[in-house]
Amino acid sequence: MVGITGVRWVWTDQFGTTRTRTQIADCATADAGVAVGGGAIVYGPGSDATGNLCHVTWSGPVNGNPRQWAAVGQCDAGTPGSWEMIVEVLCGQVAP
Repeated sequence: MVGITGVRWVWTDQFGTTRTRTQIADCATADAGVAVGGGAIVYGPGSDATGNLCHVTWSGPVNGNPRQWAAVGQCDAGTPGSWEMIVEVLCGQVAP
């Protein structure tokens, strides 16, 4: 029987002004094992959380890498200012 132990969250938080960006949270940065699941949230300029200006377009595991979770965020054309994206991954150690 195989189980998951030592479960913990690993996250990355970035600000930027490009219209679209990809961000990756990596379990390897904390020696936290494999990615069990994850997600992302985007805050537009002025900490706007409505999704009207900026939003997550995709979030999921990175192909071929069991330790990473990625997300793609995008702002509408002409959106002024800096925006923030937070990507989190739930990591766990695999135990026999």
